[in-house]
Amino acid sequence: MSFITPYLFVTGFYSLTLFFQEKSKINYNNLLFSIMSFLLLVGLLFPIIYLTEHTQYIIYSLFFLSMLALLRFIYYNHTIIQQDIIKNKWLLIGYFFFSFLTLIPINGADSYAYHLAWPKSLIDNSTLFFDKSFMEFGVVGLGEIVNYISLSIGSENLQSFLVFTVLIFYLFKEKKLNRLIYFLATPIFVKFIFDQKPFLLPAIFLVIFLNEFINKFETKNINKLDYLGILLAISFFANNKYPFIIIALVISLYLFFICRNLKNYNSFFLLAILVFIFNYLPVPLIKFLEFSDPFHPFLNGFFNNYNTDVEHLKSMYTSWDGFLVKDNNPIFEFFRNIFNFVILTSPFSFLDIFGVSVVLIFIARFKSSIKRNVLILCFITTSVLVVYTNFQSRWFMFVFLFITICHDHLILKKNIKNIFDYMSFAISAMMVSLFILFFLKVSTITYNKNFEEAKNEHIYLYKNIKEI
Repeated sequence: MSFITPYLFVTGFYSLTLFFQEKSKINYNNLLFSIMSFLLLVGLLFPIIYLTEHTQYIIYSLFFLSMLALLRFIYYNHTIIQQDIIKNKWLLIGYFFFSFLTLIPINGADSYAYHLAWPKSLIDNSTLFFDKSFMEFGVVGLGEIVNYISLSIGSENLQSFLVFTVLIFYLFKEKKLNRLIYFLATPIFVKFIFDQKPFLLPAIFLVIFLNEFINKFETKNINKLDYLGILLAISFFANNKYPFIIIALVISLYLFFICRNLKNYNSFFLLAILVFIFNYLPVPLIKFLEFSDPFHPFLNGFFNNYNTDVEHLKSMYTSWDGFLVKDNNPIFEFFRNIFNFVILTSPFSFLDIFGVSVVLIFIARFKSSIKRNVLILCFITTSVLVVYTNFQSRWFMFVFLFITICHDHLILKKNIKNIFDYMSFAISAMMVSLFILFFLKVSTITYNKNFEEAKNEHIYLYKNIKEI
């Protein structure tokens, strides 16, 4: 059932929002409206879970309504659905094949340590919002609410499934499906697309709404739903990882600046205040009520009594390969991390590199000066953040996604571009083959022994995490 429910929930939720659009006569892109509705839902669920013990029933009711909406959609549109299946059969075959791989129920150690562990603890004991014996639970955000929904419908992998599903259908909508090879040729992207860490999903949502917002702004076709969409995407992005707060703030300030002369600027500003209060603020507010620290553990001792254990947790997050905090050979550490964007610099770091796709930052070009400015601002902001704190290539994932989705063309001659595309395709095929082999190996171990043994063999520290 865990392989089926994500398909049912996502298509059902899309059908439900489509039904609401039709009845409310809202003329807006169906995919974007559905994502906006999902962001509203996730933002509301955080305080609802905190205030009530019966949130599970809300999820079950939503799933039931989604199934009714899906059945209604199929009943009234079966002819069009059949035509679309025939017309786009190869797209659908490819989609189902790859999306099925994202549902392999084996995730990274971090996912089992707290990205999935916190929502599971809520489901097991709805009266205890934060189990403070697990200090990392205080770092959770809205991404873990997606995992809460996932576990509630009987799956661990809704987040990874959503990443691939939204990416595929947005690229298809934009007629940029050929760019999928750049994503699949990027080892670190493939690594996170098969994980429940809330890293790719908020970044993809923000890139999509940024792209739409800037396109509408430049064609002077912007409306209040466009404002709401970008604000919800920024709020969701900022409420997942603390470094994302800084990037989100920079993007927000820039958007407010370029929109300052619009006639409905006041509406934009008012919506921003409402989204901040009702969609962003509940997470840090609840953390303040629980830990006396809205950004636990980074304000340890500021609003509360200084805690040595919390300080150790803070140090772990802030000093992971940071250039300026190294005691020995900082220059060597700096260049090692730079090279790790492209090639392996340490054992087992293959899935932490961008590989050949890092070339895109040098060859991708934008017609839009606004998109170019957003890229430059985000690249500089991210670079400063990682140099001072956590120098890992994954923090540039938002920049990579923005370049890959939003660029207009590559400055390569046709024959050189063909070589680049063939190389990307070959790496994509290799990456997919590795994950198919991984799936077969896990299946074999599960068949011969059991699934828990497969997890013990393939998830770093899983046995220790399980014991804790």
